Amino acid sequence: MELMNFIKKEKINAFNNFPFDPYNLNTHIVFLKQIYFHQSVEEYILSNTKCSLERIKKSFQMLNLIDDILKEDICNLSFSEKIKIELAISLILNEDQIIFYQFDKYFMKKDLLYFKNLLKKLVYKYKKTIILIEVSMNFMLDFVDYLVVLKNEKEILEFKKDDFFDLEIKDLLEVPKIIDFQQYINRDKKILNNYTDLKELIKAIFREVQ
Repeated sequence: MELMNFIKKEKINAFNNFPFDPYNLNTHIVFLKQIYFHQSVEEYILSNTKCSLERIKKSFQMLNLIDDILKEDICNLSFSEKIKIELAISLILNEDQIIFYQFDKYFMKKDLLYFKNLLKKLVYKYKKTIILIEVSMNFMLDFVDYLVVLKNEKEILEFKKDDFFDLEIKDLLEVPKIIDFQQYINRDKKILNNYTDLKELIKAIFREVQ
């Protein structure tokens, strides 16, 4: 797949606007399946990993999942629980690259913060490469290292984290309001630095007006 040529190893990568079918990759990918068949969570994991129960429980500890969920029917789990089970499988398989598809759609803000910290830990402590496909700018803004965007279905553009505040991004993606605001303030000259945290941005504005 062409987009895989742009992956930076041991970094958090995001890809947007690419036509993508998660079922076509020859690897496990973390996403919500269209259909889950009636079976226990334990049976589902074992069908994908062939691992020991001890290994499953170890991955559950990282994801704050209780062991009791192993006996539940996977069809009866919530969206977020299913995503956590898919991530547990990737952790059990110990893959160097962990691929997520539309990962940010199924979690509350508190859960997203937890997973941001977890995925950063997988990169910086365990040397994993994280690949996020089709995620929102609100999720990636303070989180990813590289963004790759397909423009006009043919031109591939690469951006580093500091590039997220460039005006060109606004023509390609729906940007968070914090970026939109800073671009407006800096439209004639650079007044504000790049901020991803709203509280830090407010402090900077107060410093400027004093």
